[in-house]
Amino acid sequence: MRLAFLLALTLVVAAVGSASADDDRVAWSWLAVRAADGAVIDAHDPDRRMLPASVHKLAVAIASLVDLGPDHRAVTTIEAGGPLEGGVVRGDLIVRGAIDPSWCVDCGASRPPRGSADAPTRAFDPLAQLAAQLRAAGVARVTGNLVIDRGALAGPAWPPSRAHASIGLSFAAPVSALAIDDSVVPVRIAPGVRLGGPIAAAFEGGSAAAGGIELDVTATTVDAARDGDGTVIFAPRPERQTIRVTGAYPISESPYRMRVSVPDADLYAGTRLRAALIAAGVAIDGAVRTVGGEGVDARPSPARGADAVTLARLEGAPVVAWVTRVLRDSHNWTAEMLLRHLAWSTQGAGRLDLGRARLRAIYEEAGVAPDTVVIDDGSGASRRNLLTPRAVVALVRHGLAEPTRAAALRQTLAAPDRGTLASWPALPADLVAKTGTLDDGVTLAGIVEGADGPVVFAIFANNADADARPALRQAIARRVKGWARAAH
Repeated sequence: MRLAFLLALTLVVAAVGSASADDDRVAWSWLAVRAADGAVIDAHDPDRRMLPASVHKLAVAIASLVDLGPDHRAVTTIEAGGPLEGGVVRGDLIVRGAIDPSWCVDCGASRPPRGSADAPTRAFDPLAQLAAQLRAAGVARVTGNLVIDRGALAGPAWPPSRAHASIGLSFAAPVSALAIDDSVVPVRIAPGVRLGGPIAAAFEGGSAAAGGIELDVTATTVDAARDGDGTVIFAPRPERQTIRVTGAYPISESPYRMRVSVPDADLYAGTRLRAALIAAGVAIDGAVRTVGGEGVDARPSPARGADAVTLARLEGAPVVAWVTRVLRDSHNWTAEMLLRHLAWSTQGAGRLDLGRARLRAIYEEAGVAPDTVVIDDGSGASRRNLLTPRAVVALVRHGLAEPTRAAALRQTLAAPDRGTLASWPALPADLVAKTGTLDDGVTLAGIVEGADGPVVFAIFANNADADARPALRQAIARRVKGWARAAH
């Protein structure tokens, strides 16, 4: 199936009208309770269903801590599809993808800690480790193909509600059974040397070339009078493993770097793995092939025979590291991958509908009536998600009900000195919370300490102008400080 998704990159955002946190148009809803017994400290319209934004990520995080536990790790294996004789695999190598979002080689210092806040971000090179394991197993040559089995992931790579205009952005990169570096590649664009001529566009680093991706650039350089109106359009084309770049870039603009979704994430990761194997001394006679799942090449997954030999086995980062990135850094792609991995690990298929059903169930386990929540994705990027502060407060209390889970939840949330809260106005030092940001609102949910014990809260502000966000955050911070004082 041919896919051509358009991403419009607006280079200068026009200013919007002023607004304030107390504007009559702003819709407010909040609830704060004592964690121990649920006694209400403060409430305002707490049963109003509103857009939660990234506060919705609490559901996939808590469900994963409940079902998988903080120490769970995804396991990716490589099997011999034929006999190993004298260092030669006479057949294919089969890579069983495990929907693991923690494979990182060139994704940069923004990557989350690997289970520890002080752990280096690039100490874990999965490609090199797998190649080393194959060499240690005596493999020097493969007569067949490198087969990437993406059967763990069933269903679409994006939620159906995801706007096509956002598909090429890094936050909306496709989920996949085998993924590396967040399934994005860095692209640098700049105006060309003459009007009407091509813009300059190129990948940064060598990861895209190693993954077999090419740029097809037809975008043109336009007059400075177009300053602020230039648009560059990225169209990932999985059937060709290319990214088409069209549109216009004003000659007055500075160079711009962005991260673009790869066209076919499984094929990209597999091609980079093949390059790593060859570099380590494992010759691959064939090509990279993808099987299973849905997509351009959806042949059935190869069955594991009774005499199949596992040549390499790699555990990724623990779930607590995934949850850290989901909650502390509010990383959308990791949240969507975690939702699919949760469904695959517990129900046998990494399907979006199974993941959404599990999120509805975790709310029910927390005592929330199922008809009070609407769940569309795992990240909160969809505007079809609807939650109430009462539902979110109940969910967080459920997350705190078991000591190990409670410790992991507190560890992975943002705080005033870390994650997405670092840019917020002054908040109580002992607060941990999940932020949410919309084009037209701000949300926050979490835990703040008081003399009577922890206070669990959720506060939503919707229907505001974009430039009101700083004022909304100020208003939320003042109210949270009041809850902390009230708890004393």
